[in-house]
Amino acid sequence: MIDQTIDARVIGIFVGFVAIIIIFLYLIYKIFRYYRTRLNITFSGCYIFIVISLTINIIYILLKIPQLVIILNSITNYTVCFSTIFVTVFLISLYRGYERFSLRKQLSIILIYGLLLAVMFFIPGGVIINEETNWTPIWSWTLFIYVASVIIIISVIPTLFYSFKLYKKFEDNQIKRKWKYFIIGSIQLYLNLLGTLFINTLNIPFIRLGWYIFLIFNSISAAYLTYYGLAGKV
Repeated sequence: MIDQTIDARVIGIFVGFVAIIIIFLYLIYKIFRYYRTRLNITFSGCYIFIVISLTINIIYILLKIPQLVIILNSITNYTVCFSTIFVTVFLISLYRGYERFSLRKQLSIILIYGLLLAVMFFIPGGVIINEETNWTPIWSWTLFIYVASVIIIISVIPTLFYSFKLYKKFEDNQIKRKWKYFIIGSIQLYLNLLGTLFINTLNIPFIRLGWYIFLIFNSISAAYLTYYGLAGKV
């Protein structure tokens, strides 16, 4: 059942996450409406999975049914972590081209990343979320180190590598200038993700609250900067 005594923390998170979802949905619409190329649609997968994750997050913070909350939190964790691979695949495709980086290779990377992330479901005591934790997720250090390692090795490093390779490859100064915004926005996306995982592991209430406030504004900024750097360029 939905709790009738939602505290200020939950209300703040709810309002902030709804704002983020609306902005990401608007950008998804603009990509599909005005810049519907194969590359841009690939990148939009990142936005789509972030929206899915935040939507599920909103649902479970309003509930206090232990088993359902655990399941929805697990799906939330997986989908938000999975979102980043679309940025990576987009950049590799843009740099190498479809002839050298075929659809099969793209799907293989996405599948491998997804399977490696799925290991998070089988790590004992990975996430604790119940009435004793005030229905906030607390990650174990084992889970954090594993998931963060997968994200950094398979997604963060290739994303930064190909982002800067593309920057050097572009000759038009206007494109290079806008591409800087894309790089900054991409870094913000990874900061949001890895920072949230770390904060959930650290589990210090006042730091967690401060981080959520920062996360809301940084997510909006990341969405705008990546879209601005991307739209109409590929």
